[in-house]
Amino acid sequence: MPFLGREQEIDVLGRRWKVGRWTMGVWRELLEWARPQIPNPLDAIAKHLNSFSLDAQKYAVDQALDASRSFLSIGSPEIQSVLNSLEGGVRLLWLLLKTHQQNATEDDAYQVAMALGRDRLAAILAAAMGKEGSPQGNA
Repeated sequence: MPFLGREQEIDVLGRRWKVGRWTMGVWRELLEWARPQIPNPLDAIAKHLNSFSLDAQKYAVDQALDASRSFLSIGSPEIQSVLNSLEGGVRLLWLLLKTHQQNATEDDAYQVAMALGRDRLAAILAAAMGKEGSPQGNA
């Protein structure tokens, strides 16, 4: 059964922030930002091909072509690695903050994330997504 995320209010940096639910619109914006962060597999191997044997070149090109044809969804390992980075967490928090504080900036989101700390930020993002077992109440 899918879990619906929930909005939360957090007190940090001397003010109250409202964190929005993780909606399909947020997923789409996050995915649009994350996709270009992933290197093109063909570009990544191009400068190294001459150092490979012919068999290794063929194998590398085949693997890169397969990877380049993969659909990158929010659940793809490549996208998840971007989202699990500091930059990804800050970007997500910014998108969630913007739903209620239209003037919130990425710098605001970064400062809020740093003040919250990794574990508390992860719990807030999990609750916004609606993951089972996420904390209830004011974060």
